[in-house]
Amino acid sequence: MAPPTLTRRALNRATLARQLLLERVAVPVVDALERLGGLQAQEPRPPFGALWSRLEGFEAQQLHAALHARTAIRATLMRATLHLVSAADYAALRPALAPALEGAMRSILKQRKAEHLDPAAVVATAQRLAAERPRTFNELRPLLAEAFPDVDERALGYAVRMLVPLVMVPTGDAWAFPPDAAFAPAEAWLGEDALPQADEQALVRRHLAAFGPAAPADVQAWSGRRGLKPVLEELEPELEVFRDERGRTLYDLPGARSRTART
Repeated sequence: MAPPTLTRRALNRATLARQLLLERVAVPVVDALERLGGLQAQEPRPPFGALWSRLEGFEAQQLHAALHARTAIRATLMRATLHLVSAADYAALRPALAPALEGAMRSILKQRKAEHLDPAAVVATAQRLAAERPRTFNELRPLLAEAFPDVDERALGYAVRMLVPLVMVPTGDAWAFPPDAAFAPAEAWLGEDALPQADEQALVRRHLAAFGPAAPADVQAWSGRRGLKPVLEELEPELEVFRDERGRTLYDLPGARSRTART
């Protein structure tokens, strides 16, 4: 039997519902971040507005509290950009995103002609410096340049952002972070051995929960990871399968559409 076809309107409404954009809901901040699959946070202010537009009674202090309690994290994740996610999602997703972050690093290094950069040596030095105390990248880059004088300073900083799991340290600023925020090692911030082995299935499931039904290309565009189609095909017996009006195969978590419709 052919999978059922979902219209563009049905998919549009599904996305709006998953993203809590049909009506405000009464859920805690950290739960909301997980339902949303994280929030884009290149700048610190937008997540506050995003949560205010989705949650009943949201106040900025609620997000401040989660950040300072270390249950919410601002860090480099999907598409090599800063996101605001739950601590649990950071731990689950960061290892699976490592190949995408490494790919982003390689593309920048080619542009900056940083052929002398030794990633392993840079990572070891950055980890040592970050372990001493949280540092801003304006502090970190000159120290890296001193250790690696033959490598472009900006390339060194970008390599560290992509290769070293770091989280931004919140402050009492209005939007929880200053313009030049300090970074701390993720495992020191969240607890030793906080980052498990990479689990690509967890990455796929998080996207489906927040944006499904979705095609493999959708998951890859959201995450920045390539080659996820085999992961979805492996999961297919555990998922619901649909088609869109273009004939693409779409996947979703079992019962997710009906649960979303009820909320």
